[in-house]
Amino acid sequence: MKKNNCLRLSLFVFLCASLFTAYAHKPQNSLIVIGEKNNLTSCFTAVKAVKSGNAIKVEWQVMTEFNLQHYEVEESVNGITFSKAQVQPPLNNNGDEAAYSWMDAVINNGSNFYRIRAVQNDGAVKYSAIVNVLSGKEGIAAINVYPNPSVGNAINLQLNNLLKGSYTVSVFNNAGQKIYNRSLQHNGGGSCELLQLDISAAKGLYHVEVAGGTGKFAKKIIVQ
Repeated sequence: MKKNNCLRLSLFVFLCASLFTAYAHKPQNSLIVIGEKNNLTSCFTAVKAVKSGNAIKVEWQVMTEFNLQHYEVEESVNGITFSKAQVQPPLNNNGDEAAYSWMDAVINNGSNFYRIRAVQNDGAVKYSAIVNVLSGKEGIAAINVYPNPSVGNAINLQLNNLLKGSYTVSVFNNAGQKIYNRSLQHNGGGSCELLQLDISAAKGLYHVEVAGGTGKFAKKIIVQ
């Protein structure tokens, strides 16, 4: 009986070892590999909308463009319901950076929201942050930050009716420590900038300040 049990155990070990060896030497293209190039790799690094005369210029940049079918510029008057305004084919599609722009010649009197929809060849979709430009409301210089509260480390900074010039954007935590700082060239009027905070930024209350030719502006935002 002991001899039979030993034989059965030896056979079991041999089978397990054989299966493991076969799996380990299986060609990679027959495995389901989860890697960078199987995901939607167009990572938005900047999204911007700027008033230009009677039109609005929408700009976006991606860090790695790969396996993309096309981009869609979507527009909205309320920031909730979006419709397709323009289709842009990819320029590189080889893993390199890429930058795009589109001019919206027919704009609304009031809020003009935009976002970019990236569509991969396999149908996967990724959205950029939403930017907003106010039109027809001139005279009051101000800034706004949204969404507020913000989930994650991306903050949209909206500039309304600031004079053309150079500005400094700073973000402070509630202890008064500066965690973000950058220079910004503003073309005047309304525009929206995407601020990417350090991914290690803790949840809590933050203060966003913009200082330049028009003056100094501040807003509070909660990061969740």
